[in-house]
Amino acid sequence: MNAALDRALGRVWQSPLPGRVLDDLVALDRVAGHDGERRAADRILDHLDRAGAVDTRREAVPIEVWHADGASLAIDPPAASAGIDAQGDATPDHYAATALPYSPAGTVIGPVRSIDADADLDGAIALSRAGGDTHRLAAVGRAAERGAAGFLLAGDRPGQLRPTGTVGTGQAGPLVAAGISHETAATLDRRDRPVELSVSARLTDGETHLVRGRIGPDTADRVLVVAHHDAHAIGEGALDNGAGVAALVAVVETLVGVDLPLGVDVATVGGEEVGLLGSAALAAAMDTDRIRAVVNCDGIGRHPRPKAITHGSDALDDLIAGVARDLDRPIDRVTRTHPYSDHWPFLRRGVPALQFHSTRPGGRTDRWERGVTHTAADTREKVSIATVRDHAMVAAVAVRRLLDTRVPRRDPDAIRAGFEETGLSDRMRTAGVWPEAW
Repeated sequence: MNAALDRALGRVWQSPLPGRVLDDLVALDRVAGHDGERRAADRILDHLDRAGAVDTRREAVPIEVWHADGASLAIDPPAASAGIDAQGDATPDHYAATALPYSPAGTVIGPVRSIDADADLDGAIALSRAGGDTHRLAAVGRAAERGAAGFLLAGDRPGQLRPTGTVGTGQAGPLVAAGISHETAATLDRRDRPVELSVSARLTDGETHLVRGRIGPDTADRVLVVAHHDAHAIGEGALDNGAGVAALVAVVETLVGVDLPLGVDVATVGGEEVGLLGSAALAAAMDTDRIRAVVNCDGIGRHPRPKAITHGSDALDDLIAGVARDLDRPIDRVTRTHPYSDHWPFLRRGVPALQFHSTRPGGRTDRWERGVTHTAADTREKVSIATVRDHAMVAAVAVRRLLDTRVPRRDPDAIRAGFEETGLSDRMRTAGVWPEAW
């Protein structure tokens, strides 16, 4: 490292700016396309200006905006109880449910059956549990293929936490869908009775937003640092991904006073939680052949131990190993490739992708652990700004080294072949996220 970077890291170590960014974001409803998301984009624009970025602007991306008006879940609704057994005129028991983003409106009645079992799902309401190895989009797609009438996503931990997450990628999903708590799922399993699931929702034309800027010289080749600023309505979105935006601003604050050989584009994007809509538009608007690498701040700063996902790039894995060695601090490294965050629209075009995430104490680096994100418990007090600053400093050092490193581009054909070999391609097709060009 050089003296200027050392001094910059020292300043950011005590900077109040990341905390101010996070405080601003958690105060807003940042659902993609809602007014709070636009206001969040404007606040981020202000913070990037304060951090020293140039050429800053906000851009709009047209999308279909999903609005939820409510959801309900009842065991033993009268229409389902008639003629089933001798329970007679039992009063339906109602349980809390949260409509999953891009669920279509509708009411369905049927037995609840686990999607992980070999049970017949035809006409049933499929139950999947959060926290497993199968992505939610793949689970709802598989349920629809097996003839399910509806979809329930159950929490994976006690505490009456209902999970959320989109069931459609910018358009209505295939099934009426809602999130329920771990405890409600246990009740449904124990009672084994038919249920009525109802969702009231609508789609309107609207827009999500990009916030863009630059640090360093205006060169043809560049590195891109990205984080998504949208969140789910159920919580404050502090961990997912307010911490990521705060870290991105801290990276800008660190590198703005350092001599850089190439330009660094920075962007926060909306629509990640509902299908990578903002990053897809950003990738389509950029000359991705000139992007040396994309650095994705999604999952950064959640736990003290940083994790770097290098998406199949040996050169990026070596770079992170060097950063860990020179900083004398552990950084978990994961080489697997996944398509479920904002690096993906760039990676599938051949741009090497580095994602900064975190490893839970006692957790496994090879397993995707959502924790309390996508629940009402994703709140401001869960985030340590000291951890966010620490991870941002690691990311800043990595970005600076990327500017001096020629990382080989990824071959999209090789990525596709790898997905085919591991079976991820089938799950992506079921989820509706397999690139049409492939």
